[in-house]
Amino acid sequence: MRCQRDLYHLIKSMTKAEKRQFKLFATQHARKDSNNYVLLFDAVDRQEVYDEEKLRRKLRKYNFSKSLAKTKYLLYELILRMLRQLYDGRTTVSKIQGLLEASEVLRSKGLYQQSMVSLQKAKKLCLTFEASQWYLRVLDQEKLLIGYLNQNNVARSMRNWLDSYREKSSSFAAEQQLEQLLMQSRILFEVSRNYQMDELAFNFKSILSDPLLDKARQPSTFLGQAYYLEIYALRAQTLHDVPAAARCYDELFDLWQAHAEYAEFYRDAFIRLNTSYLSYCAATRQSGPHYATALKNIQRVAVAQPEERHRYMLLSYSHDFICHLAMERIECCRMRFLAVNDYLNAGHGRLLDQSTLLNLYFHLGVFHFIDGEYDEAQAMIRQIMAIDKKCDYPNIQNFCRLIGLMIRYEEQEFDLLEYDIMTTHRFLAKHKQVQPIEKLVLNVVKKLIRVKHSREATNLFIDFYSQLQDLQKSWQEPLELTAGSAFYRWVRDKLPQHKNRVIN
Repeated sequence: MRCQRDLYHLIKSMTKAEKRQFKLFATQHARKDSNNYVLLFDAVDRQEVYDEEKLRRKLRKYNFSKSLAKTKYLLYELILRMLRQLYDGRTTVSKIQGLLEASEVLRSKGLYQQSMVSLQKAKKLCLTFEASQWYLRVLDQEKLLIGYLNQNNVARSMRNWLDSYREKSSSFAAEQQLEQLLMQSRILFEVSRNYQMDELAFNFKSILSDPLLDKARQPSTFLGQAYYLEIYALRAQTLHDVPAAARCYDELFDLWQAHAEYAEFYRDAFIRLNTSYLSYCAATRQSGPHYATALKNIQRVAVAQPEERHRYMLLSYSHDFICHLAMERIECCRMRFLAVNDYLNAGHGRLLDQSTLLNLYFHLGVFHFIDGEYDEAQAMIRQIMAIDKKCDYPNIQNFCRLIGLMIRYEEQEFDLLEYDIMTTHRFLAKHKQVQPIEKLVLNVVKKLIRVKHSREATNLFIDFYSQLQDLQKSWQEPLELTAGSAFYRWVRDKLPQHKNRVIN
């Protein structure tokens, strides 16, 4: 069942050019001097916040208001139809889809030769981009034409068709299996903080035991090769084998550079490579040889719609900001922060997936915390809690809660701090997030609220600083590195030596 606000959100997501195009398109459905679709479209578009009751009152003089739900549904479908037509053929995938649909229409009209011509064009595109999945769909339609176009030698045509189908089915099955192995590897990488290193090594060993990942036999298709290298890159990152990860990324960038024309067709895989590499740079705290290339690749990827351009620009600026924050280049962060903030204020944050948006909000919160802007840091933390109500990302939430404890201390809200310590401890225990850094922060904050003399607090900060220095060597996970560095800077500023500029 469609939500009442779906039409509102769809209309608000449209550009001025798209809205103008829709009104031209909608005139085809007008009756006499009125157009119900345009009337409803304008009424919804004028609302700053969606209000169903106000909308009904505004439109009550029109007959269609008696069946407003139905008109809204039809308007929604009409907008989607217009958008599909507007952007039809702008990407290679949509061109293949269009050719398949044209072939089906021509076949239904008995124009079998023309139908085959459309299929041959689609097949040529599939071969150009090694698109096994789409090639199989072309073959499915081609099979229906064999009896009409090859009546003199149907048996030979069927044998040729079957050979092609077996070959492409095999390639597609291998790609699907590699994609599943890649997903398993990515899940292991994401949850690596909850496992011991030997457990991670064992799990990756079981993944790499698959015959498709045998180093002696590389995948035959481009996408298979990309998946293969991504799996080995993720394994190296998870096990903190930086040289091996660097080699895998070098090979991946070489592979994509050798097939630059594939970037638009396999856009999701291309974007994933570049964002993964930027995350790798943040984790290793150094801008690798492909850093600038990865940022440009995300910004320049071919898109069909303006909203996609905003999404990729925000994605690029976000990763650049996060990398500089991880490398503790705070002044550089300030410039990147302005670009990111402009896109968020324009409402483009909704274009990012939840994981990416939460990760961005977390790093923005850390940046504000480092800068001593505690209200802004708390605002970011509240946004994270509001989005992640089901706590699907406990790693992010646990560090948010720890930062929240330090903000409570800075603002001297000691009564609330005691309660927050208790709830944070429960949260960490429930989600099995009690690692050395969490234990240390909780222990120090508990002691701080019982301190009566400034000298006692100073000694606590000195011990905290010393223990953070020892822990710093073991930080590997990106969120842990970012949060740990923020804690380190915060406690360093509390030390008398730092105030006297002895500690840098």
